[in-house]
Amino acid sequence: ESFTYSKELVGLSITHLIEQVVKLPNLNNLLQITEPNIFDLKTIFSQDLTEIDTLSIRSFSPKLLKLKEYKKYDNIVLFFSLDTIKNPEKVLEYCHKILNDNGNIIINFFNCKSIFSLSRLLNNIDIDYLFYDSKRANLFNIDSMYYLLNKAHFIPTNTIPVVFPETNMHSYSQSVIIGLFKKFNKKSDDLYNLSYTFVCKKAKI
Repeated sequence: ESFTYSKELVGLSITHLIEQVVKLPNLNNLLQITEPNIFDLKTIFSQDLTEIDTLSIRSFSPKLLKLKEYKKYDNIVLFFSLDTIKNPEKVLEYCHKILNDNGNIIINFFNCKSIFSLSRLLNNIDIDYLFYDSKRANLFNIDSMYYLLNKAHFIPTNTIPVVFPETNMHSYSQSVIIGLFKKFNKKSDDLYNLSYTFVCKKAKI
């Protein structure tokens, strides 16, 4: 079955996430871990997906790992959730427990090595439209996320960067950072990747 979604309700990073979600089988057996007032698949998709379950990342507790009975899912989606909690490894441990063996987990996160993150650190730019907030507990880049996923026994099958072109850079601090990277011939490929979306499978333990 082909699902459609409202592009007016999603931004650039969310669009990349949704493009992967629509490819998932059995969307009615899906858990989204997010903040419902920020992101909700039920409001984005035009089809009736009332069976989608939601777990607020703010209410997550490691106590969930001790439950003897729990619902299993074919798909799990984490929307900028691991950035906001102090124990992301426990969240992934829980996801591994409740995900069916052939299931899929989709995770997206902001790249802390991007020009946007670095310029924000330099002059404390308030980038509310990029979903940054003072409550973020973790900063991830592609390497640290690979490490975290490997530790949690997940295997990435697809990695999608959200790229902002250099022509979109306007602030002085962003121009300075770009200039320094070019002057010292540092690898800057990751500089323009605002965020990443990972599609993963469970690894055999």
